[in-house]
Amino acid sequence: MTETRVAVLEARFEELSRRDSEIVERLDRAEVRFDRFESRVEQRFTEVDKRLADIDHRITDVHKSIADVHERIADVHKAIAVQTRWFLTAAAAIAVLYPLVGRLMAWLGL
Repeated sequence: MTETRVAVLEARFEELSRRDSEIVERLDRAEVRFDRFESRVEQRFTEVDKRLADIDHRITDVHKSIADVHERIADVHKAIAVQTRWFLTAAAAIAVLYPLVGRLMAWLGL
């Protein structure tokens, strides 16, 4: 009976050892797959970071372009203000000088 029991225990030990080996192999394969997955995730995050940096750069360029447009609009407003002042000055001068010139011409008989 003892020999039978030893044989059963040895068989059971071998079976457990085989299962243990299978589990270790499965864990090794799972670890390899996980490492690949982790590598792909890191690669994707790197790509996303690059894309976000590119988008940030583009947004900065757009902000600069908008600032340039605002500056040009301000320059146009200044030019319009200067032209308006000259026009109003000329209109006032004509309004004042026209009757004087008319009187001067009448006085000279022209």
